[in-house]
Amino acid sequence: FYGNIFSKFSSQTNCQLLRKEFINPYFEPEFSFKLKNEFDLIKAPFSMEQIYKFIESVIPSIEIVDSRFKDWTKAGISNIIADNGANAFWIKGKEFKDLDNINFNNHSVKVYINENLIETGNSKNVLNNPVNSITWLVNTLAKQNKNLPKASYISTGTCTRAIPLMKNDIVMADFGFLGIVEFQIK
Repeated sequence: FYGNIFSKFSSQTNCQLLRKEFINPYFEPEFSFKLKNEFDLIKAPFSMEQIYKFIESVIPSIEIVDSRFKDWTKAGISNIIADNGANAFWIKGKEFKDLDNINFNNHSVKVYINENLIETGNSKNVLNNPVNSITWLVNTLAKQNKNLPKASYISTGTCTRAIPLMKNDIVMADFGFLGIVEFQIK
């Protein structure tokens, strides 16, 4: 399933969030991408190689997942879809345009909370390669006769398990040479 990222609920790295604005938040390090152009839907379905040519940049990011359901893990897929895929906030790092120097089949991500290494994830945890996630999304939207506008941002899915977020946590996701995404929740 997919949800939408809204500019009102997004920010740049090094931001501060308020815990009281969330119900039961978790966070997920994700590879996000910016598209160059719209797709010609008449050419769907697209292969991963075709999709790759439409990518302008990769953006290390963190998604805050949350839900209006008390226990969203038991809410069921239909309810999670209706709740915008449990997307609550998106934090982006710096764009990286030299895509040829990135191995999306195997790129490590380290997650720290309050300077303690909590988890190590990998790009391969996102459908073996996060570009596969974009391919699925574009082809799914094409079947619905929908398209993504030029310069759309796509967050592809988590590289780790969803990690609980507590008040006063300082979170950092280290994407290696792609950069660091960090935030604090007060």
